[in-house]
Amino acid sequence: MGLSDKADACAPGSALGTAPGSAPEEASACCPGLYPRSGMPPAAPESEKKVYAAIADALPAGWYAWHSVKIHHDEGGDTEADFIIVSPGYPDPTPGILILEVKGGAIRKQNGQWYQNGKPMPLPPRIQAIHCRAALLSKFQSRRLPCPGIGEAVVFPDQLFDAPPSQGDLEGLVIGARKLPYLKEALPALMQRAIPYYFRRRPDARPGSDSGPASTHRPSPTPGLSVRPRQNSSKARGDASGENSI
Repeated sequence: MGLSDKADACAPGSALGTAPGSAPEEASACCPGLYPRSGMPPAAPESEKKVYAAIADALPAGWYAWHSVKIHHDEGGDTEADFIIVSPGYPDPTPGILILEVKGGAIRKQNGQWYQNGKPMPLPPRIQAIHCRAALLSKFQSRRLPCPGIGEAVVFPDQLFDAPPSQGDLEGLVIGARKLPYLKEALPALMQRAIPYYFRRRPDARPGSDSGPASTHRPSPTPGLSVRPRQNSSKARGDASGENSI
C-alpha cells in the first residue's frame, strides 16, 4: 500500500479525530486534506463537484474536509452534511467545524419561499446544516467531550448574485458562483462568522464541554469522534456517490 493509498484508507476512518483505542500508528498515518483523496464519484451532483474543486484549492494547511458525511442521531435517524471542514484552530488553540450545505441550479426566494430551479424547496437552505450541527453537538454531549465551535454556511455554486442574500440567518454565510473561485481568501473568515458567538465568548461553557477551563494546547480535530466510510450507499436525492458516517 503506497503512502497516498494509506492516507485514503486511514483518514476517512478518523474524519473528526481519532477514536479512543485506535492504534498509534493508525492515528499518525491520518493526514490533513480533502477527502475522498481520489476525487468526487462520477455520479455526484455537478454542483458538489464544483465545491469540491474549490475546497481542494482553498483548504489551508493543516485543515481537514470531507464530502458527504451522514451523521447518526443518538436519538435515532440520520442527517447528512454535503461537506464538513475542520480547522485545528480557528483562532488558536480552539478548533472549529464548518458544515456546508450545497444547493445547485437557480436559487431564489420569493414571498418567504425558497425555490431551486423553479421548484419550492421543502426546507430553507441552511436548515439541513443546522440539523447536522445539532446532531454533532448531541454526540459531543453524550460522550462528555469538549465541544469545538460548530457553524454552518450555504454554497450556491451556480448562482450569480448581484448581491448575496442578506436575510437574517444567511447574511455573510453564503458563497455564490462569483465568490467560489476566491474561497481560499474567504474560508477562514467564513469559519469565524459561521460559528455562533457563544462558542468564542466562553470556550469553557460550550455545549458538551466539561465545566473546567479550556485547554491551552492545540487539540487534534474533535478527538473521540470518528467518520466511517459508507460503501454502496446513496443519498436521498438518488445519486450513487459514496458517503461517510459518524
